[in-house]
Amino acid sequence: MKTSVKGALALSAAAVLLAGGAGTLAYWSADGKVDAGAISSGRIVMSGMSCSDSWKTADGAVVTAVVPGDVVTKSCSGTLTGEGENLLAKVEINQDSVARTLSLLGAEGGTADTLDVAAVLTSPSGADRVPVGSSPTDVSFDLTVTYPYGSGVNDDSQDATTAALDNLQVYVTQVR
Repeated sequence: MKTSVKGALALSAAAVLLAGGAGTLAYWSADGKVDAGAISSGRIVMSGMSCSDSWKTADGAVVTAVVPGDVVTKSCSGTLTGEGENLLAKVEINQDSVARTLSLLGAEGGTADTLDVAAVLTSPSGADRVPVGSSPTDVSFDLTVTYPYGSGVNDDSQDATTAALDNLQVYVTQVR
């Protein structure tokens, strides 16, 4: 056999061996399990909600019966506790509960379309983000009712009616 033929055969055999070996790879692998433990969710709890006994005007006078033009305020408070780190909350009145309360009053022929009820957080001061932790955080807010002057039309349908504001809801919502 000629040397050139032998060289060509050797080159072909080498190419086949290299091409056949290019698709194989030998390695070892293993897997295992790890116990990562458990994770628990936190929570926010508002308790001890109460309000002062009297409605008062801006100058501190006690009001037992509002008249058109009055703006009266009552101080309310509660305690926030929570579970979880870096927990911040916003405290606000549920405006839907205000609307439900006023619609009940309106069903009795009262002032449903005239009263405006709002809550403003007073403590912790300057906070729409209240820190909440396992230690209790005292929260205070002023509940303000505005009974504006009427339209000037003689309308006695609002005389001697009562707005029972006993179903107002306060929301505590996590903001972080």
